[in-house]
Amino acid sequence: MALSKILPASQEQYTGARNMIINGAQNVAQRGAAGGTATTTASYLSVDRFKSDIDGSGGGDFSHAQVEDAPLGQGFRYASKITTVTQASQPTSESNRHQFYTLLEKQNTFHLDWGTSAAKTCTLSFWVKGSITGTYGFSFAHYGGSGGSIVSYYYYTNYTIDSADTWEKKTITVTGPTVGGNERDSNSLGTRIEWLIGVGSDAETGTLNEWTTSSTYRLAPNSVYLPENASATLYITGVQFEIGEATPFEHRSYNDELARCQRYTFTQARYGDGNIGEDAAGSTRIYSSRYGSNAAFVRYQYPVMMRENPDLTYSANSGATSANYSNAGHVQLYDSDDNAWYIYDLIAEAEL
Repeated sequence: MALSKILPASQEQYTGARNMIINGAQNVAQRGAAGGTATTTASYLSVDRFKSDIDGSGGGDFSHAQVEDAPLGQGFRYASKITTVTQASQPTSESNRHQFYTLLEKQNTFHLDWGTSAAKTCTLSFWVKGSITGTYGFSFAHYGGSGGSIVSYYYYTNYTIDSADTWEKKTITVTGPTVGGNERDSNSLGTRIEWLIGVGSDAETGTLNEWTTSSTYRLAPNSVYLPENASATLYITGVQFEIGEATPFEHRSYNDELARCQRYTFTQARYGDGNIGEDAAGSTRIYSSRYGSNAAFVRYQYPVMMRENPDLTYSANSGATSANYSNAGHVQLYDSDDNAWYIYDLIAEAEL
């Protein structure tokens, strides 16, 4: 009879899905590889689950795209590429911030016990290549609370790029906050992990590597402000966040990673079934079912249950939506005037 091996507690986190980052290998880009330029509206521009944002104005900007460039021998194919688009000198105000980050759902980080006396120590590891050497700002945020209230804690730290245009692996170890609570509804925002592309120079003060309730950013003196360098680049891949020490990257299949991403965004063009066809222009259609003499229903089941009832954008061949009966499991739309109705280029978003 085969005997099961019982691992010591210190090794339990190495079994199963230990990496809490979705799409850490940057493989999935449902919105397209080309991406776009970050603005003051926080947006997912290219690689799924990695978001770009700019606070303030006059400090330049940057773009985010998916590219085939990765450290040799690590099993990666893609990276996120950050590029200065509009060059500008570093502003003074701390409120001018250029950010690139990923957001983790509360029910996926609750087991860390952050916000309690049992808070676990975790390690973030990632590969980075930059055209500008120096110290870069970095931050974690924990959104906890108790009794229905929300309490946010922030941890400001940094990492260093030592050699220009060379892939380097970085690790950041952090023990979660031991106060603030760990209670929050399950599908809301739990943890934010953020690469700082640049922040105004007033932020280059204060104590690093400690938890605080202050959302005022803190940087090391003379930190890199990437947008002040014309055409500067920063590549990131192999992002892993796990309990304990860093372990080798947990590679997952493309289908597995895509399904995880589709909990937050589903783009119809990636999938088809018996109700879907394609027109001459390449737009993917979802056809309707006739309802009565003139009306029609469009109904399509999402590949996975989405985080919440998503926001929908789509085009239609004619008419207009008379009613929306969609939920987190499917899109269901009704047109009372056109029994030949169909929609195409559907995007459903339930992002954090």
